[in-house]
Amino acid sequence: MSKPNSIRISICYYLSLLFFALGVIVLNLGAVLFQLIPRTTRTRQYGQMLFRKWLQLYLATLRYMGVFSVRWVGLDTLMALPPCVIIANHPSMLDALILLAYLPKTVCFFKDRLAQRMLPAFSARILGFISNASGIDGIKMGSQAIREGYRILIFPEGTRTPVGGVDALKSAYAFIAMQTGAPVAILTIDVNSYAMGKTHNLWIPPPLPIDFTITFRLSMSLESDKNLRSLHETVEAYYANARRSPTSAHPIDTAQS
Repeated sequence: MSKPNSIRISICYYLSLLFFALGVIVLNLGAVLFQLIPRTTRTRQYGQMLFRKWLQLYLATLRYMGVFSVRWVGLDTLMALPPCVIIANHPSMLDALILLAYLPKTVCFFKDRLAQRMLPAFSARILGFISNASGIDGIKMGSQAIREGYRILIFPEGTRTPVGGVDALKSAYAFIAMQTGAPVAILTIDVNSYAMGKTHNLWIPPPLPIDFTITFRLSMSLESDKNLRSLHETVEAYYANARRSPTSAHPIDTAQS
């Protein structure tokens, strides 16, 4: 890699981190203002809409700088599903932002430690996010969101997917699906880089661009806990085979909202 290109990559990468940090600060300041407004369903919807618009602007900026690209397989099929529980492997911090930016009416289960660092409790409540440490209450909140017409996004490993393996899956997604009758939509996320993964030091620029391929595999219904083991095995097999290289797919339309 030439020295000018290496410098350009470093500048773009550090700018992406700076933009994200500034966005989080603005988001939390906005949440403080939202605290002055009566907390209603409309307030939450408006807060989520602004959050999605910020994410889309942030990701569009990163794409323009050449930091990342994303391709989708089966997006139309996924969007046509009724309110569902979406589960995915989680190789990078960036994939969560991509999913939340382009999947409308989606409530996310966040890792509790990450939420504490980035989003105070009142910000998380306004956006409808649910801590993965909230136990039974989290399952109840997720089930209620499904009944209100939202999608639920859960990373069932509860953390970023390790390189070369899959952590044990947690069952919250299955309990929500069984309580509500919602289908479980299985996504796999392939990425060509270790960037923003579990072992990546954020202060060290990775090779760019980071290429994501997000694939809708199938949807399954959980009529009882008898097929929970079968579902777990299916999901683990998909995630274990998720590649760290992009597959052939169609680029996402960045104008989609």
